[in-house]
Amino acid sequence: MKRFLSNWQGFAALVIAATLFYGSPLLLRQLDPGAGAFDVGYLQRPLVAAAYFFFATFCAWTALQIDWPTADRWIDRGGFRRDWETLLPRQRIACLLAVLLGLLAAFLVSMALVPVS
Repeated sequence: MKRFLSNWQGFAALVIAATLFYGSPLLLRQLDPGAGAFDVGYLQRPLVAAAYFFFATFCAWTALQIDWPTADRWIDRGGFRRDWETLLPRQRIACLLAVLLGLLAAFLVSMALVPVS
């Protein structure tokens, strides 16, 4: 199992996306028993958006592994860690900030894709 997960890093994101998508009606019924199971309202919107986000993460990892296998092997062999350690502290902070803002933007786009009825 460990070897499968090391070769398919995005698989965990797919499992999380499916769990959020199919488990959200059960969670919402616990929070609000009067809510409809598939009523995509304000409570279910962040859960469905998170499912979209994790599915997009799975697609990105799969594309990375299929289209650019050398980049995936570079990450697996520790190339990212070596390059990360050569950065100055302010460059690390700027890189982390850019990644976090990119993730926030991707989640907000996912929220915009979920219709509110």
